[in-house]
Amino acid sequence: MNNIPPVPCPVCNESQNSFAGAFDPDQDPFIQVTCMVCGHVFEKDEFLSLVEQVRATSSVGIHS
Repeated sequence: MNNIPPVPCPVCNESQNSFAGAFDPDQDPFIQVTCMVCGHVFEKDEFLSLVEQVRATSSVGIHS
């Protein structure tokens, strides 16, 4: 998964994510992803779903 966009935190809505190391969505256990503002720790499914939502939203209206 390249170019991981910042995702909004479901607690504070800020898009400031922090990774504890190199991000790999297939890593087991899932690497800890936290909100730098409020400290919310994302669950794997939650974070990956938000990444897909952000990607879908940001590509709307973009034509190649």
